[in-house]
Amino acid sequence: MLLLLLACHAPSPTTAAQQRSVRRQLVAEARADTRPRDSYAESLARLDLRRQDLARRHRGGEDVFDEARGVVLESISEDIFPAWYGTLWDFYGTTETPGEGQIACGYFVSTVLRDAGFEVQRVRLAQQASENIIKSLVPAEDIRRYSREDVDVVLDGIESQGDGLYLVGLDYHVAFVLREGERLDMCHSSVLDPGAVVCEPARTAPAMVSGYHVTGRLLREPMLEAWLAGASIATVGTVTE
Repeated sequence: MLLLLLACHAPSPTTAAQQRSVRRQLVAEARADTRPRDSYAESLARLDLRRQDLARRHRGGEDVFDEARGVVLESISEDIFPAWYGTLWDFYGTTETPGEGQIACGYFVSTVLRDAGFEVQRVRLAQQASENIIKSLVPAEDIRRYSREDVDVVLDGIESQGDGLYLVGLDYHVAFVLREGERLDMCHSSVLDPGAVVCEPARTAPAMVSGYHVTGRLLREPMLEAWLAGASIATVGTVTE
């Protein structure tokens, strides 16, 4: 099982208190959001219908990769992530239902991808070290590694690659990073306060502090090809008990 205890450099008490307040507010707002939304199942069904249409056009020879990337990114950022906000973190959390039970960071990553239509091995992928999770999903040439670098250096590297969805592996954690224009959020099941799924500004997220970072940009053509075809994505690494 992926260890989730984060070795973070302690910020000043004032800064730490401010960050805790911001994260708690983000979760409180998510839980209090009563705007009408489609059910989670309806959102996923709508996404699958779009996948089937894109797959049909792709089989007909049409280049649909850019459109497919936009469809997946929109669904994850606008439907899937928000549905999970506030779901509690737990070391052994494996829930498959947003807002119910608990979920660990690796399971959050694999479940989001599974629900977005990728044929991943949800349990096996979730139990890998963060670098193996990234290797399973990202071509080797698109993986970047940083040792003892400042968080801003790592995030500058992500920003330099443009808008999109990324994975970041840390010493004992794994998370999505969503870059959309000025938005640069770390979306993850956080062991740190508030102990729940949250999307928070990546540059001030305490969980981003790590001695080692590995990043990979998701939704490249091989990953989208598998999504369109409904093909299985193999997991790099070994089965852990």
